[in-house]
Formats: sequence, C-alpha cells, structure tokens
Amino acid sequence: MIYLLTLDVFTLTHFPIDHPTLLETICNRSQKQLYKTDEIFRQKNDRQTLSEYLSTMKGKEKRESKRFLKYVVVDGVEVDVRSLRKALNLDSEEGDASSSVNQRAIIETLCAKSPERLVAARELYERLFDANFLETLQSSLASDPVLAIIVTALVSHNRQEIMERTDWEDGSPESLVEEIEGMLVEPTPDNLQELAMTFLTHSLDQMKLIAQLYESTHHKNLEREITKKIPGLVGVALNSFTLDRAPFLARQIHDSISDPDTINRLIGGSDKPLLAEVKKVYESHFRADLMVDIANAYPTAPEYVAYVTSWTTAPGFPSTA
Repeated sequence: MIYLLTLDVFTLTHFPIDHPTLLETICNRSQKQLYKTDEIFRQKNDRQTLSEYLSTMKGKEKRESKRFLKYVVVDGVEVDVRSLRKALNLDSEEGDASSSVNQRAIIETLCAKSPERLVAARELYERLFDANFLETLQSSLASDPVLAIIVTALVSHNRQEIMERTDWEDGSPESLVEEIEGMLVEPTPDNLQELAMTFLTHSLDQMKLIAQLYESTHHKNLEREITKKIPGLVGVALNSFTLDRAPFLARQIHDSISDPDTINRLIGGSDKPLLAEVKKVYESHFRADLMVDIANAYPTAPEYVAYVTSWTTAPGFPSTA
C-alpha cells in the first residue's frame, strides 16, 4: 500500500492536476489511505498539506470540485471544525459574501455524532482558534433558545455518560411516550425545551425504544410527527436523537441535495463505509438512486458529480488496505 500511495504523490506533484488523476489518486482511495497519502505528501513537499495543494486548482468551474475534494482529504474531526468555521462565517478562506450564520450546517455537523468525536472537535477548535467553542456556538444560536440548549448538551463533557445510560429513573418508557405525545399535540416554546431535555437525557438506544413504542401505541411515526409538528431546525435536531448517523445523513442529503455546501460537508466529510450505509438507507427510504439524484441536481457540473459519485461508491484500492 505504501508504494501505491507514494506513486499517487508522485503523480499529483509531477503531472497536471486533472480530472482523471484526481479520480484515481483521491476518490478511488479510502479515507485511511488518504491520511497516509497526506503524510507522504507533506514529507516530500516542505510540509504543504494535500488540502493546501488542491487549493491551487485553477478554473471557476472547479470551485465546488475543489471544495469537495478538500473535505475528502482531511481528518473527520478537522472536517467538523472546518464546517463549523464556515457555518459561523469565520472561514475567510471561503470568501463568502454573506455575513449570516448557517444554523442548519451547525446542526448537521453536530447531530448524530459520537460524544468522542464532538469532544475531539471542541478541543481542536479551541486549540486552533484560541476561542471558547461552547460560547461561540451559543452566541450563534442566541435567536433560538431550544437550539442553543441542544447544542450545549451535545458538546458537553458528560454526553458519553448519557449515551451509555440504561436506567429509566425519571419514568418508564411508556410514560415518556405519553409525555412526548402530549407535548407534540400543541408545541409551545416551554414544552419544546422540555421535549429537548427529554431527548437529550436519554441514550440513543433508549430513544429508539421510545420511538418504537410511540409508533405501536399511537400508530404514528415519531420522526414524521416531529417533522410535521416542529418544522425547521429544532425538528431536525430532535429527530437526530432517534436515528443512527446514516439515516440522519440520508434525510439531510435528500432535503438539501441541490445545495453543494451540504453535499461537500456530508458526503465529502464522511468515510466510505458510512457512505455505503447512507446510500443504502437513502435508496430504501426514498425509493430513489442517490447518485442519479445527485447527477440530476447538478446537470451542468459533470466533473463535480463524478467526484461525488466516485467517493461514494468506489472502494479504496486495494480494498483490504
């Protein structure tokens, strides 16, 4: 494998950065292989990273392709930090004219992630930017107290303990189902906060059980009921507490498939095993081919579609490496 990746580095640095080269040396590799490629690349190119090198791609038409590939070649925690900086409009490299905070990107980046991943993102953010991670996020979500509560709980240091919880000291699953149904009948700001705390203080396994009991008791799907009764980002965030990562990503990709920032962040920032599961869930849930939907969403960007498709579907080479 090392010989192959060293050859990739030679190809990238001695030949033009063209479409076939990037498909072969980037998209046809696994995330683990790309981390090693980046290490070799830095050793041979005066510490310049592979991501920095991809920034030299020329041509306006390559802008989204470049952004996508830069997500692909960096570590997942760094992807989270980069996504948050862009969402907070603090990433000067992107050069976006808008001064607004992208709350959806913040929620998509933080929700349905493991506590370990979120702690690592918090520590990296504070180390790189000498800023309080939690205060920065709370400030960005000040206009929505419920979202602020959710984000605060997600990045807290006791999240791991909650995710391992198995007890039902604050009520049986059946009683919690009835409390949730009562709060969903007519959501108010107060009971939205109470609903958020109920979801936040139970593990994913507990929330899955609650969702199953809710459907068997009330003959309604909890995810769809939340989407109907609580539209917007609060509903998105609450639903993430009943879903594994792949179903959550499939839903967000489907709802924002024509937004390249979402595709770059959620597909470019995910590894191949997860994407295989996302593709499977997407096609089962929405009865549509994910790659066909992406191609239809970007009819004038065939190279971009090829990068996204190859990264999603091509295994690393060799597949066992």
